[in-house]
Amino acid sequence: MGGGLIIGLAVLLAFWPSLGGGFLWDDDTWIAAVPTTPTHRLIHDDGGLRDIWLTHQTQDYWPLSNSVFWLEWRLWGMNPTGYRAVNLALHAIGSILAWRVGRRLGVAWAWLGAILFAVHPVTVASVAWIAELKNCLSLALHAAALLLWLRFDDTGRRGWYAASLVAFALALTAKTSTVVLPVLLLAFAWWRRGRIDRRDVAHAAPFFLLAVAMGLVTLWRQTSGPGVPGDDAADGLLSRIAASGWAAWFYLSKALVPVRLAMLYPRWTVDPATVTAWLPLAALGAAALGIQRLDPRWRRPLAMGLGCYLVSLGPVLGIFPMWFRRYSLVSDHLQYLALPAITMLVAAGLGRSATLEGWRHVATGVAAVLVLGCTALTWERSSVFTSTVNLMQDSLAKSPDSWTAHTNLGAALGSLGRPQEAIPHYEAALRLRPTSFQAHNNLAAVLFQLGRPQEAIPHYQEAVRINPDVAEIHSNLGVALALLGKIPEATGHFQEVVRLAPSSAEAHNNLGYMLAIQGRLVEAVPHYEEALRLNPAHEKARDNLGRAREDLLRQERGEQAP
Repeated sequence: MGGGLIIGLAVLLAFWPSLGGGFLWDDDTWIAAVPTTPTHRLIHDDGGLRDIWLTHQTQDYWPLSNSVFWLEWRLWGMNPTGYRAVNLALHAIGSILAWRVGRRLGVAWAWLGAILFAVHPVTVASVAWIAELKNCLSLALHAAALLLWLRFDDTGRRGWYAASLVAFALALTAKTSTVVLPVLLLAFAWWRRGRIDRRDVAHAAPFFLLAVAMGLVTLWRQTSGPGVPGDDAADGLLSRIAASGWAAWFYLSKALVPVRLAMLYPRWTVDPATVTAWLPLAALGAAALGIQRLDPRWRRPLAMGLGCYLVSLGPVLGIFPMWFRRYSLVSDHLQYLALPAITMLVAAGLGRSATLEGWRHVATGVAAVLVLGCTALTWERSSVFTSTVNLMQDSLAKSPDSWTAHTNLGAALGSLGRPQEAIPHYEAALRLRPTSFQAHNNLAAVLFQLGRPQEAIPHYQEAVRINPDVAEIHSNLGVALALLGKIPEATGHFQEVVRLAPSSAEAHNNLGYMLAIQGRLVEAVPHYEEALRLNPAHEKARDNLGRAREDLLRQERGEQAP
């Protein structure tokens, strides 16, 4: 209990600066004052909890994480502190459970491995980012499933086995990257008994079945949505395989030397036709062969630690489709689940060194330096994760050519009422990535906000040309065209909005209004009625519907409109 309390206090200390922060980039995917997406509506709707589990309205099937957001919305609303505190609590729980797993596996100084993970700077990208609740929640459940499995392995009691399977199922519904757990179960069997027998495989089989099922669901969700024309996120398979070696070494370097961390790293270009593209993978193979030649006292823990680390990284190395790859091939938050394997390996190495004559004080001193150093770096990094402006300025300081960071910084400045400062960042993003429909759309919105619709419209039109499947851009362009009196053109774009977002009450109301001002009242009325069906509290739609019906009655009587 004392060790767990210390880990919890260490988390609170290291992440304290982040608790006062606001919502960051991508947090609005889940939390918004006004629901504008299916995910928002499910989280806001009192009956949305059922649909979170039983429908596929969201991009990814992470129903447990979305259910927690559903509950948090009712507790915290638009207060970011509550959401951040929950992430911190889940991170502390996950760290404590990792300690208990390490201790059951006989890892020397397992508590040190857990506290190093708890205060590691790389974890800031998961713990201090509200959107990454799914990381913190899935790790806690993942570690719980491993611990329960080890208890079953020790006692043979079926209750522990069933509890482990349930915890794993819940972990998968929090985030699917936990699919690696069945492989870790077999690795644990090898570590404990020096072999994997048929009994181990049989016990792991139901876990593998769950993993395959959820993995296929996630692949379907990631690949069945609308693509992003003009974006090079979908690299060829050979390029993705080669790049996985680059990513593995990158993550290991940041795990061991966590400096110059960034929210957005430069996106590498990996050409599989070149020899250099395959060198990192070749180096991994050479390292594996080198480990096999070591003394068994060091070979087994290195093979176990690094093997579990690479297996846990497997789903995020980029071989499988992943939306984040459009921005970068790597990200700190993507190695959160794998990181405990490295911190436990470091702790085991120091613990083993402490048993050597004359090395105990040295090992203890190194451990203290590592914990204090990581805590200081995490404190500093947490202060960056307090606002999108801070976060994107930090990314640009380390990656000046990040078009995504320029786009996000522009959006943050615009939302703060600083549109003139936002424009240069959107222009920089378009110089770096002319096909960025987000930058075109955001620049147009700022120009429109400044009363320059003539300049805004070409950027909206270019954004629609690049990606015609984004309802928001069609809506923005429709509003701009309507303001300039180009009503028929505006109507066409509002019709696209309704096609792309048929469950949006606002879209139906806007289209109804466009039709009504052209005198097409018979066509307008059904859209007003649909808007009210979707949102009975939509006052504008109610007023517009009443006005349209009155005008239709006048037309039938041959009366002139007042």
